[in-house]
Amino acid sequence: MLKDEHQSGKQMGLKNAALSWTLLWDLLTALGWTPQDPVSSLPYRVLLRSGELPLTPGPILNPQFSDWIMGWPPGWTEPLRPVTAWSHWLQRARGAC
Repeated sequence: MLKDEHQSGKQMGLKNAALSWTLLWDLLTALGWTPQDPVSSLPYRVLLRSGELPLTPGPILNPQFSDWIMGWPPGWTEPLRPVTAWSHWLQRARGAC
């Protein structure tokens, strides 16, 4: 595939993405594949109830997991730990220096 003249960086341009999907579709069709209707999952029933909201608005993200998934050291996103520039800025802003 030729590089799209409007493409910059490592992203694939829309033109090349369309050509890639068309090429894949033609190749699969030539090999005898026939498209079928996608299998849908079971419907999910949502009940909206009036009344008070729970104390927690939903699932809570575990900060240790988010640090791990991003490849950061443990505790990197904790604003009060001194490993981030944010914590130093916050201390200076509060006059703790």
